[in-house]
Amino acid sequence: MAMDWSQLEGQWDTLKGHVKERWGKITDDDVMRIEGKGDRLAGLLQQKYGLAKDKAETEISDWVTKSKSMVAAAKETVSDAVEKGKEYVEKGKEYVANTSVADMATDVRDMIGRHPIPAALVALGIGYFVGRMIASSSNRS
Repeated sequence: MAMDWSQLEGQWDTLKGHVKERWGKITDDDVMRIEGKGDRLAGLLQQKYGLAKDKAETEISDWVTKSKSMVAAAKETVSDAVEKGKEYVEKGKEYVANTSVADMATDVRDMIGRHPIPAALVALGIGYFVGRMIASSSNRS
């Protein structure tokens, strides 16, 4: 095959489901027989979809290119989220360091007033989590 399939062979376990999703006629048994080999996938596409060899290789190449660009976009999104998270952590540290407990209590009351339903859900979640921790520690004793 013209493209560099070797990189993908090492990721075959991850890609199996995507291959079946992309080409619905490929079965679990087919995936096992392919074993990460691009030429085997091309052969199956020829057989199951009646494609010419060059058309099967083009479809695979397009799929690989699209998959790589989706992975790159996902990595960029995760990287951006990590950077935003770091910013929020720093802002949180500054807030805790520079705000009195009385001012924090006022801020919490104001936030609950502006967003009562999410605040109640967070409180329920925290209560559930604390209850599980207490129950877990009492079961160990």
